[in-house]
Amino acid sequence: TLKAAPRTVSDAEAGAYPILSFGVAERPAAPQPSLVISRHLHKDLGEQTYMPKRFLFGLLPAALLDQYAFWQNSSDDLVGYPLREQHHGESALRLRAASDTTSTIRIRLVAIGSLDGTGMGQASAVAIVVRVPSKVAGSRDVKQQMDDFETENLESHESGDKTSAEEVLGLAAVDNNAISMTLLNAAHAPEISSIRLLADIFTRLDDLSHVLVWSDGAHLGPGDAALPSLVELPRVGVRFAVAPCGDLISLDHPGYRVCRKADIAVFSLMHGCPHALLLEARDGSMFAMVPATAKPVRLDEVRPSLSPGAATSDVLLGMMLDRRNEEWLQKMSQAN
Repeated sequence: TLKAAPRTVSDAEAGAYPILSFGVAERPAAPQPSLVISRHLHKDLGEQTYMPKRFLFGLLPAALLDQYAFWQNSSDDLVGYPLREQHHGESALRLRAASDTTSTIRIRLVAIGSLDGTGMGQASAVAIVVRVPSKVAGSRDVKQQMDDFETENLESHESGDKTSAEEVLGLAAVDNNAISMTLLNAAHAPEISSIRLLADIFTRLDDLSHVLVWSDGAHLGPGDAALPSLVELPRVGVRFAVAPCGDLISLDHPGYRVCRKADIAVFSLMHGCPHALLLEARDGSMFAMVPATAKPVRLDEVRPSLSPGAATSDVLLGMMLDRRNEEWLQKMSQAN
């Protein structure tokens, strides 16, 4: 669920998408030339190695990989800087979310068990993913900023007040007035938990790979109890605050919250729209939120074995939702 799998014929025959699968682990891969990209922008940053997103598939939600470029520090921790590229189709929707990104992702690795002495990546670890709000970087000349940075460091050496080299280089500037947030693991949350309940609700709107559940604070560790405070769906473009009472309040449609209880007749009206989420206002009025990112597809459209002259009774009945159709998403990006 961290990386949305492509639609296949077997999905159509089963009537659903695979939930926890992507690729074939047993498939042999022939050795190929590779390129290691590293940089050393400043002594305070040290050496950083570029981490291609394909190496993080299944380890981080695809929503984060769409919005950030990741580099690994010499400490093995990773940092994600906002992307600023231009793309089309699905990538355009991804970058639409990234263009509004004013934060940096900090990933701290916590080793579990013994270290790997073989160099083959056999050690185990868990990742603590924290989103740190950033200020807008200044527009001064980089060389002048670096000169000022060195001067400030010399002047503030005794007080220990250091300006971030990342801020000077225009990579990131921590906003101390905003709250950092820690990502919660919705994919492996216990069956009976508030996080799993959120995952069940918001996967109506998008794949779990593009549903981010956050908790306030940046000091959580492995196994610590955490309360979700914010749910984001970057590809759909909506956010919901989690109130202490459990209400899911829309931040994009003021006055509305996710409807938990309604007359069965209301839900029956949504029977043919499985990707709709019912919202209610304070006055009791309701409306269905339906993401335009999902293209409805007839099951027989994705089963090539069906011949044009097949009998109607032989045709698979029903509908699937294709959230990765490039042509469909490209039309959306053009409309926006």
